[in-house]
Amino acid sequence: MKSSMSQPPRARRLRVASALYERFTRSTHFHPDFQFSRTSRFVSARIVLWSAAFFAVVFYAMVAGADIGIFRHHADNRFTKVMERVFPYPAAVVGQDVVPLSRFRKEVNARIVYSQKHQQSASLKDVESLVANQLVNKAMYAQEISKYKISVSTADVDASLQDIYKQVGGSDKLNAYIKDNYGSSITLADFRLWIQESLVESAIQHQILQRAEVSHILLAVPADATPDQVETIRKKVLDIKSKVTDVTSFAAAAKQYSEDVSSRDKGGSLGITVRGDDKPVISADFQNAVFSLPVGQVSDPIKSSFGWHLILVTSREGSVDKSMKQYTLDLRATYKPKMFIGN
Repeated sequence: MKSSMSQPPRARRLRVASALYERFTRSTHFHPDFQFSRTSRFVSARIVLWSAAFFAVVFYAMVAGADIGIFRHHADNRFTKVMERVFPYPAAVVGQDVVPLSRFRKEVNARIVYSQKHQQSASLKDVESLVANQLVNKAMYAQEISKYKISVSTADVDASLQDIYKQVGGSDKLNAYIKDNYGSSITLADFRLWIQESLVESAIQHQILQRAEVSHILLAVPADATPDQVETIRKKVLDIKSKVTDVTSFAAAAKQYSEDVSSRDKGGSLGITVRGDDKPVISADFQNAVFSLPVGQVSDPIKSSFGWHLILVTSREGSVDKSMKQYTLDLRATYKPKMFIGN
């Protein structure tokens, strides 16, 4: 038998080529059915892509249809409820925050339950408007306190919740109160969120807005007093002022001369006050003096409907000299919230 090396070169090449062909045709990539398999996979991929596109179009159409129903026609039916669970529709956009439509719905229902429980009459439109505006305000307040490096921690919420537990008699009674007054859809987690938002608003009022600790001495002016009588009382107030040299002497003078029985025994102290929303504190002149008078300085006589006052501001804190109402209106002008429902 002749060895392969003794075969002619052409015969050896044919034998090698034949062996290579047999090896490669057994592999996947060179299988005779390869062209059919590749075409089949390509068709399958196209089917998947077209199916995905079809379902995407259907989903978009459903979202758009629910969008029109919810925001244009104020629909609230089984279809919109399902779509609201699937897609996070917004009730409003406030700066960097989105108020979810789902929360708006829950808050409206809770408000309706509360109104019915306490026999308060309000139309659905009024309730929706109230809730929408409250949620927008809360979103603005939350963003504002972060600018002032103020935060409300979980511990703060826990502490407030514990105080409420003590007031109502425990967690079970609180849960029963929530369910009875707001409905079964409001959970303890929702109630904790309300507490957090309340603490945020409190932080606005007590850490950002100006507040002043103020005392006063009042000499009353009768409603039927003549101009001469009014002037005589003013001069008496001036005389009292001349006797006041410091905070201690102001308190002593208030106890001796002030005709405001509610503050007289406390040295004239009215406590801490902020700017009023719709009505000034006591009078416009009185309120302006409270928020402009240098701390520790006694004012000149200030007239109000009660009579003549001497005012002493013992402390003033906060950086924004506005009422809560004006502050909120200014925030609205800054944030320009987009409300999609309830307005």
